[in-house]
Amino acid sequence: MTIPEIFESALKFLPRLETVGPDEVGLLIRSGKAKRKLDPGVFFCWPYFDQVEKRIGTRQTAGISEISVKSLDGTTIAVSGSILYTVSDAERLIVNIDDQDEYLAAEISGRISSYISNHYEAEVTNGDLKDYVLEENFRNHIKNESGLL
Repeated sequence: MTIPEIFESALKFLPRLETVGPDEVGLLIRSGKAKRKLDPGVFFCWPYFDQVEKRIGTRQTAGISEISVKSLDGTTIAVSGSILYTVSDAERLIVNIDDQDEYLAAEISGRISSYISNHYEAEVTNGDLKDYVLEENFRNHIKNESGLL
């Protein structure tokens, strides 16, 4: 083994620096278990033991693709939109959710579909849909499962 190869091998066992940016939230994972939340800054991490997972922590927008659903009276209603969200619990988000935009879009699309298919067109178009989608119990469900909103 040459001296550069020995030096390179030895470097693999030294702590490395990981950075969590000002608009990110991070989680230190040690030996496969969540250890602690990381605020923006620079951190030492041990090779082979530590991993740093990061997500954007600032306010973001998730798009909800258009969905078409039949109401109780047979009217097809098309809905699309977007939702503004923030990360409220970095550990819960990183441990439970791979893609927060995809997760929110699926949860909200499902909620919209459920509402429309169980109501008449007049009930859907009078503004109750928005209240139903953003109901406090549903927001709490999202927050508790994913650490978002």
